Amino acid sequence: MNFSNIKNLVSWGLFLFGFSISNVCAQTFEEYFNKGMEAYNQGQYESASKFLNQALDLDENSAKIYNALGLVYRNQNAPLDDVVWYFKVAIDIDPDYFEAYQNLGELYFRTNNFKEAEEYLLQALRINPEAPSVQYTLAWVYLNGLSRPDEAIYYFQKILDKGDIPQAQYGIGLAYVMKNEPAFVLERITALRDKGHNDFASQLEAAIRKDYTAKPAELPGIPPPPAQLPPQQPVAAAPVEIQGPSGSMRVRLKGKMYSPGIGNQPSQQPPAKVEYKAPPVPPAAVLKSGY
Repeated sequence: MNFSNIKNLVSWGLFLFGFSISNVCAQTFEEYFNKGMEAYNQGQYESASKFLNQALDLDENSAKIYNALGLVYRNQNAPLDDVVWYFKVAIDIDPDYFEAYQNLGELYFRTNNFKEAEEYLLQALRINPEAPSVQYTLAWVYLNGLSRPDEAIYYFQKILDKGDIPQAQYGIGLAYVMKNEPAFVLERITALRDKGHNDFASQLEAAIRKDYTAKPAELPGIPPPPAQLPPQQPVAAAPVEIQGPSGSMRVRLKGKMYSPGIGNQPSQQPPAKVEYKAPPVPPAAVLKSGY
């Protein structure tokens, strides 16, 4: 065997070795990620954090890892700024990552940051305009958070167009309470009773008697999202390339692992806030139609 043949065999062997190592790493990344999400779904947040950070060690440019860690740390009651940072890094890596916008919008809604909630939920709808869970949360942002009942009615009606969702019917009724239009509230009460949703109908009747006009803080509590919301349409994931100034792949450093009670800060500053251009609010003529 001559030197040229030996050289070719060595090159081929190195290629196969590199391919095998790469394949093993890819499998390990998915294994860690799947184990992390399984632990998260079971409420085992410390284990979830451990597995997801192991996956992050293998791929620090994965938007879904940062998004998942944001969910874990949110459920561990991490400081708001830390949780926001993880979701924003996911968006920074993939500007069309629907779940990160949705999670960030819902986080801001939970913490009564309603303008920020509106901003990110509208961005989620830019990517997936018919996402029912986003429409539902955004409707409550407009009703109880921003005192904009017309926009709330618009998004509640989009939920109703998908099926018999009593929480949406109830929300529209509360919006008409806020607008001081009792005749329209009575229509919603009748619709709820016709479908057997007497609890929601009774709450609307109580709201009329107490006159909650334009006082969102005094409105009855927000019902949990309905379990029977139609499934969201899948969003096609486009490949994302992140280039640095020199054209090479940019590597984003991960944040430190969060330990409950210690309040560790991320290892780098949160990404600068991007000024997003929200879609236009539906015109008043559209909001009024059909009610």
